[in-house]
Amino acid sequence: MISGAALEKHPDPVVRNQAIALRIANTCAPDRAMELPPLPEVDKVAETVGPPLRTPPPEPVPLPEDLPEDLPEPPGPVATVSFDEVPLTAADRCAADAHADRIRAGFAGAAPADEAALRKTLTGLDYLPELVHRMPGDGALRVRIDLRDLSPDDSAALEVTPTAAGVRVEAFGAPIAGGPDLTEIRRTATP
Repeated sequence: MISGAALEKHPDPVVRNQAIALRIANTCAPDRAMELPPLPEVDKVAETVGPPLRTPPPEPVPLPEDLPEDLPEPPGPVATVSFDEVPLTAADRCAADAHADRIRAGFAGAAPADEAALRKTLTGLDYLPELVHRMPGDGALRVRIDLRDLSPDDSAALEVTPTAAGVRVEAFGAPIAGGPDLTEIRRTATP
């Protein structure tokens, strides 16, 4: 078994990202401790090769009978999608603040020169590129980091903006119902 601390140094960036997120989530919500599945150490994995499994061919599936033509159309989905920021729970606030502290420390008072430098540092801090979203528009550079799948209550997100002294990192709650894109979420006034 690989320890959590070792997983944070694992060669796979996805494993590192999840290990860091789980450590933070378990610190913020210890009563709901989450675990990564056990992984064997890379040097102890043995490749096993055997004959292919023989399974009987599947039984043919009978074709469905035609439905009567006078049936009404089934009702469509009624799910509503919220694009408004949601309040963070205490556990998600704790996790988002811990991630924000990591990011501020990662920039150590030095502002990124451009989006590439910003993304490079965030990737170096084990935030996966697919979780970092550039905000559209011609204004100042802003990115949002989607932490919804990595936070205790699935609503944490961060907004990162370069400043003269480093970066400003703001936590906010992102709705999950309907899965709105992180860049489309309307933020309320910051505290």
